[in-house]
Amino acid sequence: MKIIKVLTERIKTWDEVTPLRTKILVLIVLVLGPLALFYQFYYQPNKEKINILKEDINKLDLEIAKYSQVVTKLEFLNKQMAARKEFLEVVKNLFPDEKEIPIILKKVAELAKKNNLEIILFKPEKEVVKDYYQAIPITVELTGDFNNMIAFLNEIQKLPRLVVINELEFKIKDKRLTLGLNLSTFQYTGKPVENKEGKEKK
Repeated sequence: MKIIKVLTERIKTWDEVTPLRTKILVLIVLVLGPLALFYQFYYQPNKEKINILKEDINKLDLEIAKYSQVVTKLEFLNKQMAARKEFLEVVKNLFPDEKEIPIILKKVAELAKKNNLEIILFKPEKEVVKDYYQAIPITVELTGDFNNMIAFLNEIQKLPRLVVINELEFKIKDKRLTLGLNLSTFQYTGKPVENKEGKEKK
């Protein structure tokens, strides 16, 4: 109790003898001092940390956006690749492989005989090399009944492997109806055509 009484008397005495200006300065120091300490030792360092964190977050956002674009592109490319693989399987099914070429040629000849057509000429020509496949032209000349020729052409179109009728010509030869055909079958190679000019430059 004595201590409190002493302090009270001292504060009262200080209040009575201290000028107003000094009182105001002390009050300002007492109020602003802690604020200044708070700003210097807590707020300012934390503000810098927050700014650094914001920069890091912005960088991460940019990286995430970048990788999201990459993922989107990869998904698109994967879909394209899957579509191409599917198309390639269709092509492989349509195009006979090398071992099947003689079978296809034999099948065409058998269809001619089946439809009572006489084979005057049946000549596989030299292969025409293209990107990833080669065409095998076949020159055919048949004679017989018109309806049988039409039936033969229809059956050619229904073969499981691709046989294309490039040209056909009906004509009378030695008083008989003759059908001249230029057919093509195809073999899948999976290889692009080599550029001869590029080879020469090398």
